[in-house]
Amino acid sequence: HISGLELAAAGPGTIAVLPVPRLTLESIILAAPDGTPVVRGGTLKGEVRILPLLTGRLEFAELSLSGAAINVEFGDEGTGWEQAIAGLRTRLDPEEPRGHLKRFLLKGAHLRLHNRRTGFETMVDDIHLAANWPTPTSLLDVSGSMTWRGEAVQIKAASLGPDALAAGRASPFRIDASA
Repeated sequence: HISGLELAAAGPGTIAVLPVPRLTLESIILAAPDGTPVVRGGTLKGEVRILPLLTGRLEFAELSLSGAAINVEFGDEGTGWEQAIAGLRTRLDPEEPRGHLKRFLLKGAHLRLHNRRTGFETMVDDIHLAANWPTPTSLLDVSGSMTWRGEAVQIKAASLGPDALAAGRASPFRIDASA
């Protein structure tokens, strides 16, 4: 279970203890509670935090997702992403940052954006992003590259406040990109 989405792996999974505890799952599917897949395929790797593991909790310091197809549908109620955002809201308690993911990497992913209400659809390919989020109340910083409508896009720096957005408040937003 990852922030309101159900995780399943159709491929093999491995656990390594040294040099750093990590978990790898192949051919993953992240699905909304109604079973609709929102992330499919690829490999999910997680670097496990040692102290929580010793107390019986599985928490990740870093996650990376490689080669996945991501499907974002919006424009009406009931998409899996609304449930993921609701799950994020419950994890953003500044008094209890347990389980906070500080770093996320996306490698070679493909994203389909679809507005159900207007019919607008676009694809973003070959996405390589690194996201750093030191604390639940700090800005999320992102950098990376992707291809959109045949054009290479470089994101040198982007930042926003996920805690504010998840709470329905305005967030500062900054982006330095070139295409």
